[in-house]
Amino acid sequence: MSKGSTRGFIQYVTVALVAAGFVLALLFSQYTKTETVWVGGEDMIINVLPLANGTASSTSPTALIPNPFAPPPPRKPVILLPVKPTPLPPAPKPVTPPPPPPPAVLPPPSQGAALFNCDAAKSTTSFYVDPTMQAIRVERELRAAGNTADADLLQEIACRAQGTWVIGDNLDTIRSRVSSTVSRASAAGKTPIIVLYNIPDHATLRYWSGVTAGEQYERWIAVVAESIGSHDALVVLEPDSIGLIGNLSSADQSVRLADLKKGVMILKERAPHARVYLDAGHSNWRKASDIANFLKAAGIDSADGFALNVSNYQYVSDEIDFGTAVSAQVGGKHFVIDTSRNGSGPHKTEWCNTPGVTIGKAPTTQTGSALTDAFLWIKPPGESDGPCNGGVPTGKFWLERALEMIRNSPYRFQ
Repeated sequence: MSKGSTRGFIQYVTVALVAAGFVLALLFSQYTKTETVWVGGEDMIINVLPLANGTASSTSPTALIPNPFAPPPPRKPVILLPVKPTPLPPAPKPVTPPPPPPPAVLPPPSQGAALFNCDAAKSTTSFYVDPTMQAIRVERELRAAGNTADADLLQEIACRAQGTWVIGDNLDTIRSRVSSTVSRASAAGKTPIIVLYNIPDHATLRYWSGVTAGEQYERWIAVVAESIGSHDALVVLEPDSIGLIGNLSSADQSVRLADLKKGVMILKERAPHARVYLDAGHSNWRKASDIANFLKAAGIDSADGFALNVSNYQYVSDEIDFGTAVSAQVGGKHFVIDTSRNGSGPHKTEWCNTPGVTIGKAPTTQTGSALTDAFLWIKPPGESDGPCNGGVPTGKFWLERALEMIRNSPYRFQ
C-alpha cells in the first residue's frame, strides 16, 4: 500500500473511532445521568441517580459534598427583648420547731413535793406534830406568798414531830404552854416531846433563862410536871447539863446533880405517865464510864432512861454503841437518840450552826436496837444555835439553812 493510501486509511479509522466513542458516550449518559443540586443554603452538592422510569431520587444520594466556595449563610439578627425581672420570693417565715416529746418517765415536781406525803408522815408516827412549831408557821407564810416550791420542800421538817422546848422563868407562861401542848397531843392520840432546858449554873450565876437557885428550879419543875398531869409525854431533861458539868467546880457539880435528881423525882411523882430521859451528851464528848457515874448521881434509877446526841451530829451507829456501853453500867436503862441533824454525820468539833449538816432519820420507835427506844427530832431542824456561822439569833428559825439541810440530806422522802 502506498503512503497516500495508508494516510487515508488511518484518517478513516480515526474518524470511525471518534464517532463510535461519541455514540457510546451518548448511550451511557442516558443510564448514568448525574444532576448537581445545591442544597443546604448552597453549601452542599448532591449527585442524584436516575431511576428506571427516568425520574431522579433525592433520597438516595451517592455523595454529599460540602461546597467549599459557598458563602457563609447570613446570620439572623439577634433581637434582644426586654426581660421583666422576676421578683424574689418572699422570705420564709420562721418556723417554730415542735416541742420535744415528753420523756418516758416524767421527773418529779419541783423540790420533790409529790414524793413526800405530809399526812402520811403525821399519821404513821406515835409522836405529836405541834402546829405551833416555827417550821409550820414559816411554811404557811411561804405558801401564802406564792413560794410553793420552798413551802413543799419545808414540809419535810414541818410535818415531823419535834421537841417543844420549855425555857423561861414566867411560871404562868410555862403552865399555859405545857398544858395546852399535852392536851392537844392527847386529843390527837399522840405523845408530845417536851424538852426542859432551864437548870441554874449556881456559882457563876449563869443560867439558861432566869432560874438561879435550886429552890426556884424545883418550883419550876413542879409547874411543868403538874401541867403534864395525867397525860402521856416524853420528857428530855436538861440537855448539856451533864456534858458541860466539867465546867463546874466539884461542889457545884454536886449541886447540879442533886437538882437533876430532884427534877426526876418530881416529874415521876406528878406526871406519872411521863417517860423521863436524862440527857447524857454524845459519843464524842465523854467516856461511857464517866457518863454512867454522872447519871447514877442524877437519879437514873428513877428515870426511864437517857438521851444521846441532842442538838449534835454523831452517827446513829456510834450512838447506839455508846449508849449500849453506858446502859451496861446503869442497870440496862434504855435510851433515845436525837437524829434531827446527823444525816451527814459529825463535822470536826464544831457544834454551833455547823455548815453542811443535814436532817437525819425520821422520828420513829422502829430503831432495830433493843435498847434504843426511839429516834427523835429533839432539836427542831432549822432553829438557830445563835449568831455563829452566819446564823440568826438563838432559837429563831433560819429558813435558808433549813432548806439546805433538806436538799442535801441522804434521808429525804422518808
